[in-house]
Amino acid sequence: MTLLECCEKYNKQVKADIKAGLVWIYSNHGCSATFAIAKKKGNLKANCATLANWCLREMGILNTKQYFYSKEGGTIACDESTMKALKKRCHVIELGRYSITRAIKEGKLQAGDIVCHYGQHTNIYAGGDVWYDSGHYNCIRDGEDAPFRKQWKCHRNDGGELSHIIRPKTRMFRVRVAKYPDAETARAESVHLFEMLGVASFVEGTSLYAGSFTVEANAKQRQAQLVAHGCKKAKILEVWV
Repeated sequence: MTLLECCEKYNKQVKADIKAGLVWIYSNHGCSATFAIAKKKGNLKANCATLANWCLREMGILNTKQYFYSKEGGTIACDESTMKALKKRCHVIELGRYSITRAIKEGKLQAGDIVCHYGQHTNIYAGGDVWYDSGHYNCIRDGEDAPFRKQWKCHRNDGGELSHIIRPKTRMFRVRVAKYPDAETARAESVHLFEMLGVASFVEGTSLYAGSFTVEANAKQRQAQLVAHGCKKAKILEVWV
């Protein structure tokens, strides 16, 4: 699931909840670790950074103990573990103090980007003038426990400034057939694999891979196929590209 798909899924539920008379509120205290837990426990709280963190957790980029937010003055507030995970699985782009309008015009800001504002605010750009924002912009008033109006999806022309863009990489599942003593042996095995199963493969270093998949279930199916034909060392490797 992509970041924007996560946003839309959460927003659809929040919109339905509010329409049904439930009250989602802005809070900097006691927010649940995931959107699913918030719904299950009826803990209908979020703040501007919660939405981005919930999305990244569902995508497998962060775990439930890792958290970040945009801090006043153009820094990302988080611990070392969180920053390491962000840099491994996302492109963390530092722009100093940069006009959001300019970033959009120049193509620096893309749909699906998490935006860390130079001021203390975090939201998600969806393209055009559409944003996902679980901050006070979509509340009926400022302050703690402020109820959200209708939803988190909104149309806005943001004239503010950003400091960082966090752009999730694509999660891939590579099926490695095996590692070999040298690249020549790996290439020879690639030919043999195609003759045996009709499976296209590629060599990287001294390793032979039998495909890269965005869906883990498809990678597992390929792995099982290889194991059934004697490739006992076949394994799945998760990579972010």
